[in-house]
Amino acid sequence: MTLSARFALAMVFLVVVTTFALSLITYYFVTEAVIPRGLDRLATEAALGATEIEAALNAARQDLMVIQGGVTVAQMVAARFKGPVALQADAEIRGSIATRFLSVLKIKPEYAQLRIIGAADGGLELVRADRGGSGGAARIVPDGELTQQGERDYVKRTVSLSPPEVYVSAVGLIEGGRGHPTTPMLQISVPLLAPDGQTFGLVVIDFDLGPRLDSIKAEIAKDDRMTAVNAAGDYLLESPLRADGRGASGPARIQEDFPEFDQLLAGVASGSGVWRNRQGMRCGVGWHAVRMAGGPGITILVAAPYAVLNHGFSAVSRSALAGGAIAVLLALLLAVAIARSLSNPLTQMTRAVQGLSRGEPVELPSNGGREIAILAAAFAEMSAQIHTKQKLQTQAHRALVDSEQVAQAIIRTALDAFVQTDETGVVLDWSPHAEALTGWLRAEALGANVVDLVSPPSLRGAHRRRINRFLIEASGGISGMRYETPLLHKDGHEFLVEISLTALRRGDGWIINSFLRDITQKRMAEEQLIQAQKMESVGQLTGGIAHDFNNMLTVITGTIEILAEAVKENPALATIAKLISDAADRAANLTANLLAFARKQPLRPMEIDVNALVNEVVELLSPTLGRQINIQTRLRDDVWPALVDPAQLSSSLVNLAINARDAMPSGGTLTFSTSNINLGGQEAAAGGVSAGDYVVIEVVDTGVGIPKAIRDRIFDPFFSTKQIGTGTGLGLSMVFGFAKQSGGNIEVQSEEGNGANFRIFLPKAHSGPRQVQRALTEQLRGGSETILCVEDDNEVRAYVTGQLKSLGYKVISAADAAEALAIVEAGTAFDLLFTDIVMPGNLNGRQLAEKLAERLPSLKVLFTSGNAYGAIPLQNSPERNFPLLSKPYRREELARLLRHCLDQALDHMGDPIPLPYSVLPDLERFLRENPPKKKP
Repeated sequence: MTLSARFALAMVFLVVVTTFALSLITYYFVTEAVIPRGLDRLATEAALGATEIEAALNAARQDLMVIQGGVTVAQMVAARFKGPVALQADAEIRGSIATRFLSVLKIKPEYAQLRIIGAADGGLELVRADRGGSGGAARIVPDGELTQQGERDYVKRTVSLSPPEVYVSAVGLIEGGRGHPTTPMLQISVPLLAPDGQTFGLVVIDFDLGPRLDSIKAEIAKDDRMTAVNAAGDYLLESPLRADGRGASGPARIQEDFPEFDQLLAGVASGSGVWRNRQGMRCGVGWHAVRMAGGPGITILVAAPYAVLNHGFSAVSRSALAGGAIAVLLALLLAVAIARSLSNPLTQMTRAVQGLSRGEPVELPSNGGREIAILAAAFAEMSAQIHTKQKLQTQAHRALVDSEQVAQAIIRTALDAFVQTDETGVVLDWSPHAEALTGWLRAEALGANVVDLVSPPSLRGAHRRRINRFLIEASGGISGMRYETPLLHKDGHEFLVEISLTALRRGDGWIINSFLRDITQKRMAEEQLIQAQKMESVGQLTGGIAHDFNNMLTVITGTIEILAEAVKENPALATIAKLISDAADRAANLTANLLAFARKQPLRPMEIDVNALVNEVVELLSPTLGRQINIQTRLRDDVWPALVDPAQLSSSLVNLAINARDAMPSGGTLTFSTSNINLGGQEAAAGGVSAGDYVVIEVVDTGVGIPKAIRDRIFDPFFSTKQIGTGTGLGLSMVFGFAKQSGGNIEVQSEEGNGANFRIFLPKAHSGPRQVQRALTEQLRGGSETILCVEDDNEVRAYVTGQLKSLGYKVISAADAAEALAIVEAGTAFDLLFTDIVMPGNLNGRQLAEKLAERLPSLKVLFTSGNAYGAIPLQNSPERNFPLLSKPYRREELARLLRHCLDQALDHMGDPIPLPYSVLPDLERFLRENPPKKKP
């Protein structure tokens, strides 16, 4: 036999053997490789279905969290918690919530119903929206159809939870549904807490799994058969090996089809395998379990008959037989032509191709002729390019996934709201913070125009122009913009935000990323700070003016007394002197009001009975305001005593009453009321006071009210809405300054046409009230003692020196503290130091008195000043207190206080010596107040 024949027979034998071997290998490949891949495919489809179920349930949980933290729900809870329910207001709030529930049902087909159930009244439903309308349409359930659900298991379990815990019930089958005899249903609920932290009720979604399972079956399982079972094994869809639909006669539980179901899935959340049913039929099954809130869940199963998994076997077998026949024929025809030397290079090339498809290292032939060499070189180059592209694609995909994850994490955790739009303003992304800020849900915002959604109508044109200008600037390389603008909340109120824009080019269009921050509270705080600084600056200016003016008034009021005494026999001149004296008194009152506004007036606070003082003011006002003003009082019996200057408080109440009378030209009601209040840290800081207990005096009128345009200016000095000549504009300024200087505050609430309500906050006294001591009329007395008079103003010093001498005193005068110290160091004796407080130089009057008291412990001192704020010790200071004579003062006041200081007995340490007690004054006062009855 020739070599060619032997080679041909060998080739034929080789081809036959190869065909047989390929058939065996093909069978092994199908059974050991194809079927596992088919099972992996089924497991993947089951996992995708489970992922979609989990996503839908997570979305439902997020919807519950949004409802739980919603403003309208919080309003309903707060209103019902406070006390008796206002039926109309409660119905409006519940109607608003039900409308929102209705809109959610329209966009969420898997939601069967949305409810709010109260913990009280046996678990009565407060709000419910379901699909009980015509043809399964969503509707708001009327109050008459609301039922008690308190005995339901999911109600009992949910009310025992604490936010942010969520309860998810087991899946159950209910009769009826959307075209099916039974419907798989579960409840997802979260608790609602009252303001005191107790459980108020719960929000619950009845989640219909039917539409979602049908969607998964149609979109994911496709040609394979899919089913779902609950924790008990009940079919939620048809049996995977039956052709009939849900509700047809057949097994109701998967254990009836697969008796070993519980053992197969024990402790395994997902997987795949070949199962045998009760009839011994084999099928491939992939499964994935969905756990809901750590409780019972459902299992998604995708199945295919074993024959379907192995359907490629026959096709491969036929192909192998055909290929073998062709190979035998070709072997016979080409046996002579094919050289043995080509076998090895071709085999190596074949292995290289197979290895390339599996990603294995490629080994190319090194010999075999020119053609084989060219083929090997081309294949090597192609292999290198494919590996390079695969590596770059893998890196790019990973970078893209990482970048997207980082961006989403930043958006979710950012304190600002995030909104993404295209260049026309259509919303592409809407973060949870954007939902909380604007009130619009993500589902409502996506696809809408952001300008029409949240911009006030009057600003929409300007907003669109700003965006167009921003895009033009972005085209030129400027990719950012920041600005402030008001936005419109879903409920209709406006709020101020700061917006930061960035623009990204995408194809022929733009993507605009916006970060929004609510700055409403920040802007209000800035305005309050500016107002406080303005009032402080004006106060410093008015205090300085009042000080200098009081010095001049001291001379005027003193000298006019001398002139009046001299011309009292001449009626015409006496009248002129009286006019000058009255004008000086009015000027003194004006400066007192200026000092009160500037909070630099000398106060004499004491513990007083606020109710008693208000009653005294009312008795004074009754004949003054006129009969057209009806004065009422609402004074609490348990009101605390207040630490305040009673004279200044009386003056403040009178000022408020006069303003109220002017606001009620046709008559009205003026009400005085008192109460107690405790201000916490946040409330106290808002009012500019310290946290603690305060007494509140309210002055309420039914007048014309205060327009909003001037409400922030009513406490400004010299601001008045009255006609020229009818007011100084200092009344409310004095009240404001007095309240602040007393450690309290004043607030006003008013709307035009609805009257005004002024609330004065005064610090609580920590001891009982005491009666205000009335000044007794004393006879003018002088003396022969020596007085050291220290006054920097020449005119005032000359006037005071004359007055002291006219009273019989010996006077030693000094222009400042340094000159007074020199007189004392020279050994000059004196009985009393009469000194101004505010003086130029290194020492003021208070420091001078303290320095002299170190040498002379029993030194007697009388202060005087037109503005002594900051120069005398504070109330309750451990330092020794000296009397103060406020400028301007009359000759009688000067004489009375001088005798009071000189006549007071002091021991060697400078402390007052108590006088012997006598019951005679108390007895005389009792007899005056309770005169004996006359006998008939």
